[in-house]
Amino acid sequence: MTDEQLTTKGPSPTDLIEQNSKQILESKLPLVDRIFFWYGDKNPNLDGHIEFLGENGSTTVKMFFQLKSSEQEIVYHDCDRSFLNYCYQAAEPTFLVFVNIPRQKVYWEHITPAFITSILGITDLTTFNQQTKRINFSEEKIIDQNALTLIEECRKHYQDISRAEAYNREAAMRGERISGQEPIISKTKEEIKKVKKDISSDQKQIKAIPEEKQEEIYTFHNTKKKFDTILGEMADKFMLYYAFVYMLKPFYLDQRGEKKRKTLIKFLQVTDSQERFLVESLVNANLLGRVGDLIFATHKEEANLILNHYIDAGRFNLEEITQLFSQDEN
Repeated sequence: MTDEQLTTKGPSPTDLIEQNSKQILESKLPLVDRIFFWYGDKNPNLDGHIEFLGENGSTTVKMFFQLKSSEQEIVYHDCDRSFLNYCYQAAEPTFLVFVNIPRQKVYWEHITPAFITSILGITDLTTFNQQTKRINFSEEKIIDQNALTLIEECRKHYQDISRAEAYNREAAMRGERISGQEPIISKTKEEIKKVKKDISSDQKQIKAIPEEKQEEIYTFHNTKKKFDTILGEMADKFMLYYAFVYMLKPFYLDQRGEKKRKTLIKFLQVTDSQERFLVESLVNANLLGRVGDLIFATHKEEANLILNHYIDAGRFNLEEITQLFSQDEN
């Protein structure tokens, strides 16, 4: 028997494409900024994670990802429903990373519950009957010597989760669910009173502050400008929805908050589809945070300013509103 008769199996075309895409991805982030950890085939949802390094070499945050690639000139991927299910429930920041091999370009998308609901338009994954959903990648989300961008995206993920957990704890500890109890009325009044007391001094300070920094002061005028830029004539409903999400916390979009939500949209005179548009717009504008089906106001100062303004304007009475939602809850 000669050596020439002994054949071995080389890497398959799929193996070569996968190896090529890994090398391209790793080349896009400097060694001093990251450590790659690649998983084996036993992990069906993730292909690895990146640990980003701080100035002294210590790890900062982790970014978990599924890696896909193509040798065709495309910038999209038909994502499997099972991966969307995984991302919807994942506690860690989970990304879809796509390598366009001909262009040597690496795209990313952070697959969050808000992205699945707002961008992909899947309101309920349990009833979503497609096997895949196409994800189109943006030229604004490319991995190329920009570890800081990915680090900030991961940090925001953890901040949103932390903020949502804090809202839940606060609601549980202080009895802030609307159920006819005095705590919600007294606490909201106290916060509104405090904001009212500070408004006059804030307004005096604005004149002394350079124009480019005035937007940092929480005043009703500045808050309203944010909402006016979003939707013009619908600003009132945007602002009230935002304020009520804060007042009625915890505020869920699933069956846990169904009665509360129905009462609110009836009060605001909006349809279910209009409510979805309100939520999507406010989330995309970073005015509402979202973790799973829990949404929350990102700045309670602004929410209180809105409540204060509409109460003073006679738009609604706090005790009557509290009673309205108390009856619905009960």
